[in-house]
Amino acid sequence: YKVSDRIAVFFKAEGGEAPAALREFKDFICRETLAVQFREAEAPRGDREATLELEEGKIQLAVKREWGQS
Repeated sequence: YKVSDRIAVFFKAEGGEAPAALREFKDFICRETLAVQFREAEAPRGDREATLELEEGKIQLAVKREWGQS
């Protein structure tokens, strides 16, 4: 990705504090990542995908280029 790209972030968070933290910090995350979308998805899919196992819970993330340079 390039700095001029805008992205969509999809997530599924389970257990602990992870779901509430992602919802609470949605605006901050969007500003910092230049995301034009940030939403929950049952099965996050995108150009890049990752799963994080944290003490606060499990987070599945997917990022997809929405617009910008290819």
